[in-house]
Amino acid sequence: MHAIARQVDYKAAARRHYSDAELLTNQGRGANAGQLYGFAAECGLKALMVAHGLATEPNGDIRKSGRRSAFRTHVPELSQAVATTTVFPDGRAATRYVSMLPDLSHFGDWSID
Repeated sequence: MHAIARQVDYKAAARRHYSDAELLTNQGRGANAGQLYGFAAECGLKALMVAHGLATEPNGDIRKSGRRSAFRTHVPELSQAVATTTVFPDGRAATRYVSMLPDLSHFGDWSID
């Protein structure tokens, strides 16, 4: 049996994880919600980078090789890689996106584990 290849959509994944985290938060299930908030943040960062030219595989996933493959990781390593990158364009759009990055400090102790 062959696995069906799925298209990677970081923006949709970020929204889905955030929505699920909100549902769990409202049900008093903070530990599981926290895990999903972390995934939402990761997917949101990756969606921004892909939207601004980060190379992807044919299925939409971040390229597995090359110097930008460092973005195939999780927070906090991902947020450190983003903070030192020049993926975002210059100008007003860059200012808006970069202004959001300090909020990543809230995930400094978050772990995929």
